[in-house]
Amino acid sequence: MPAARRDVVVAGASAGGVEALRALARSLPADFLATLLVTMHLPPGARSALPMILDRAGPLPALPATHGAPLRPGVIYVAPPDRHLLVDNGSVILTRGPAENGYRPAINATFRSAAVGAGPRTIGVVLSGTLDDGAAGLRAVADRGGVAVVQDPADALYRGMPDSALAAVDAEFVLPANELGAALDKLTRAPVDSADAPPPSAGLLLEVGDAGQYRCRIGHAWSTEALPGAHDTEFQRTLWTALRSLDEKAGFDERLRRDSHLRDDSLLAARYAVTAAERTTAAATPRKFLLSLSGAGVEELL
Repeated sequence: MPAARRDVVVAGASAGGVEALRALARSLPADFLATLLVTMHLPPGARSALPMILDRAGPLPALPATHGAPLRPGVIYVAPPDRHLLVDNGSVILTRGPAENGYRPAINATFRSAAVGAGPRTIGVVLSGTLDDGAAGLRAVADRGGVAVVQDPADALYRGMPDSALAAVDAEFVLPANELGAALDKLTRAPVDSADAPPPSAGLLLEVGDAGQYRCRIGHAWSTEALPGAHDTEFQRTLWTALRSLDEKAGFDERLRRDSHLRDDSLLAARYAVTAAERTTAAATPRKFLLSLSGAGVEELL
C-alpha cells in the first residue's frame, strides 16, 4: 500500500486576507498534489469574488465550493457566503451551522472538520486577520497530527490572527505569503504515517448543521426525527459534551455582548447577540432529546 501524503490543505483569512490568498495562489505550482480549501470571513449577504480572484492569480483553478464536490488535487475550493465549509470522506460539505465569532463561514469550523476527517494528512494555514480566529482550529489540526503553517505576522496586513496562531501552536513554517506555496508543495510530497494519529476528542465530533440536523465534524448527520433513535451511550456522551460547549460559548458571547455594549460598540454588541442566540437555539433540540431519556445511564452523563 502506498504511503499516505498530506493532501488536504485548509487556509483561513480575514482582514487583509485577499492579498495574502492571492500571493499564496500565485506561489503554488501547477502540479500541486493537494486540495486547497479556503475560508475567508464574509458577511451573510455578501457576493464573493474570491474564487475569480484566486483563479486568475495563479496556475490552479479556483471554484466556489459546492456541497458534495469531490476533493481534487490541484483545485482550490472557496467557502461561499453564509455556509461553513467542511470535509467528509473525500468530499466537500456545506452547512449552515451556528456562526462562530459572528462569522459563517468560520475558519475554525473548516479546520476542525479537516482535523477529524483527514488527521495527519491535513495542513492548516493561518493568514492575515484580526483577533484570534483560526488559532483554535489550527490547534485541532496539530493535535490530530497535522501540520501548522502561519503567515509571517510582519508580512500580514493584520497580524492578529497570525500572532494568535503562533501563540497556540508550534508552526512548521512561518513565512511571507508569497513563499508559502513552495513550503506547502514540499509538505505535500513527503509521506506521512496516519496509523498513530491521536483520536479526535468528543468536542470535535459534532457540528450543528442546517435547521433540524446535527452533523458530526466528519459529515454524518442526524435529523430531529432520527435523533431520538440514537440511544448509544457514547453517542449520548458526545451530545452532552457538544451541548455543554454550546452553552458555554453562548454564555461567553453574552458576556462579550454586554462588554461591547458598555464600550458603546453597538456593531460588535449586535454581532455577539446574534451569535449567542444562534448557539442557544442550536442547543435546544439535543437538550430536549437528552433530558427526555430516562435511566441511570443518562444520570451518569450529567
